[in-house]
Amino acid sequence: AAQLDRIRRDIDDAIRLEAGLAPFVDNTERQASFRRGLSQFWISTDQVFSLAKEGKEAQARALVQDSLEPQQASLITAVSRLLVENNETQQKTAARVGAIYDRVESQIYWLFAAALGAIAFTSLMLIRANRIVFREMEQLSEQRSGLARKLITMQEEMFRSISRELHDEFGQ
Repeated sequence: AAQLDRIRRDIDDAIRLEAGLAPFVDNTERQASFRRGLSQFWISTDQVFSLAKEGKEAQARALVQDSLEPQQASLITAVSRLLVENNETQQKTAARVGAIYDRVESQIYWLFAAALGAIAFTSLMLIRANRIVFREMEQLSEQRSGLARKLITMQEEMFRSISRELHDEFGQ
């Protein structure tokens, strides 16, 4: 009786934990049926021990054969079905999780490719803009050099003109 009470507590704890960990289950009807069968099994077990304590061993044995053994077989069948369904659910969940990871991985690759594309495009645009700026600076430098030559030429002509006028006017 003590061992069965410990098993009962362990099973009740397991059912409570399972209900907390997997609140969204598709087979609630089967689980409810399993819980009802388990409850009936514990009631029959209590009756067997009660009869045995009262000294009615023959009735206790008959109850074990007529009630407990079929209930145990029914519970074993129900547990087997639930385990099979659990395995199928785990496989489906694993497939879904795998698909989600594949999509995320694909999106990360696309994001990485887009970032590389944006970096490459920005780099090309910077190179192009730098070339344009350097071309304009070269043109401005050439214009400045040309203007400097013209300025020097004009200064030389002015100095010649002034020196001619000075020479001609003072000379006369």
